[in-house]
Amino acid sequence: MDIAKIESFCINSCFISLFITTIYYWCKTLFIPNPTYSKSGLVGYGIAFIFLTSHLIFRWLDSGHFPLSNLYESLLFLAWCLVFLQIYLEIFLKTLFLGVFTSPALLCLIAFTDLSLPQELQKSEPLVPALQSNWLVMHVTVMIASYAALLLGCLLSIVYLIFLQVFKVETEKTTLFDNSQNNGAYPITKKSSNLNQISAFSENLSDSFPFSKNEVSPENKFFGQEASILVEKNKQIEAGTMAFFSEKVENTSFLTMLDNLSYRTIGIGFCFLTLGILSGAIWANETWGNYWSWDPKETWAFITWLTFATYLHSRLIAGWTGSKPAWIASFGFIIVWICYLGVNLIGKGLHSYGFFQL
Repeated sequence: MDIAKIESFCINSCFISLFITTIYYWCKTLFIPNPTYSKSGLVGYGIAFIFLTSHLIFRWLDSGHFPLSNLYESLLFLAWCLVFLQIYLEIFLKTLFLGVFTSPALLCLIAFTDLSLPQELQKSEPLVPALQSNWLVMHVTVMIASYAALLLGCLLSIVYLIFLQVFKVETEKTTLFDNSQNNGAYPITKKSSNLNQISAFSENLSDSFPFSKNEVSPENKFFGQEASILVEKNKQIEAGTMAFFSEKVENTSFLTMLDNLSYRTIGIGFCFLTLGILSGAIWANETWGNYWSWDPKETWAFITWLTFATYLHSRLIAGWTGSKPAWIASFGFIIVWICYLGVNLIGKGLHSYGFFQL
């Protein structure tokens, strides 16, 4: 049995399934008006998950150790964790919006892992002595799982900021349109509560002209027609205002769901990150004789922990919601990638053997 060919088939099949899934989400969202949720995208993620799992299992059997010894294997496990989280969230949320953004991100991650990394880094090698420990599975898997949850939560915050700007622009356009149709007589703004005023105006107008279209005296014919036009126009304005506020409430609910989902996902990732740092400190004491050595990887892990501790503090203690914590999470998205990839690619440290063969 040629394990290398099986692994190549698994990763290529995973790429193809994610590519088809991405096309499905984009086409259904962009070209179908008011698309309804279906399980087709979930099936695509399930196929990708099966191929990723098979790839990791065959690599484990081939190498004899858990596949987390270099950059290629850690990226595969990161993709596996992200697909698992995506499937879990989609089962409970039953919405299309999440797959629209996560599927291309996963596709790019698999493409970078399979196509960009040199073949030397994709080969499975024996573990260096420092990694020959039971702490490898405990520490590295928890850290990669924390990166996956944090990256997904940060991505949701970025999506929140994008939709917040989109809805803001649409609201401003709707406001201008309504004012132009109304000739500025009854301005409809985002903070207005003119719906009751418009209803009161309609009632007062009807009381001022107590006649219908069929009961207009000749001397009041002109004024009766004008009153009927005003009442009809007032009804149109009121209906437009109701639609405007209904759409605004729907947009607000969607943004609130994004904000809460990002907060919960980052909270889970922060717990895993804390556990991973603690387990790494214990492993470092067994291997190097000290719990903390301010290695570049350790330093940036601490910076990452502080960033998301600030995010959670702003939400739990300061009571921030919406755009303010979302900006902190967006900054954390960059910090996680620096901690995960940047430190090892830019400089060498005690953790460099986890990405490159020396």
